[in-house]
Amino acid sequence: MNWLKENTDALQALGAILTVVFAIVALAAIKLQIDASDQLQKEQSARDMYREHLSLAIQNPTLAYANYCDLGTEKERLTYEAYIEHFLYTAEQLAALGAHWQHTIRSYLEAHQSYVCSRTTWDDYPADLTALITQVRAAQCRAARVCAAD
Repeated sequence: MNWLKENTDALQALGAILTVVFAIVALAAIKLQIDASDQLQKEQSARDMYREHLSLAIQNPTLAYANYCDLGTEKERLTYEAYIEHFLYTAEQLAALGAHWQHTIRSYLEAHQSYVCSRTTWDDYPADLTALITQVRAAQCRAARVCAAD
């Protein structure tokens, strides 16, 4: 008991230091948990968007397998462009998740090469998606059928 009385000030200082250390650790853990939760939410949202796009493709197979240059009317072209824009918005979300989605995005862009190669401006997309589009254009556009777009 005497020892406690003699070391009260040191024990109080140690208690204060430990309180601060535990508070800092708790704040760091909270930050990590919030970041992990945010990442999971982004991944789930992107997967939901991709699932929605696949559903749209199933409901509209003529859009999913259309050749842009073969579309005859303005309405068909506008509908197809909206469909592709829907995919590109979905691709933005997927590309932000990491490289494991690049193959999926690239193969989809290759399947719609007549539009990808016909369109000349891609400035309004993020750099990671624009890089994929540029790769597809470099690999596919020499052999692709190109028509007026933009």
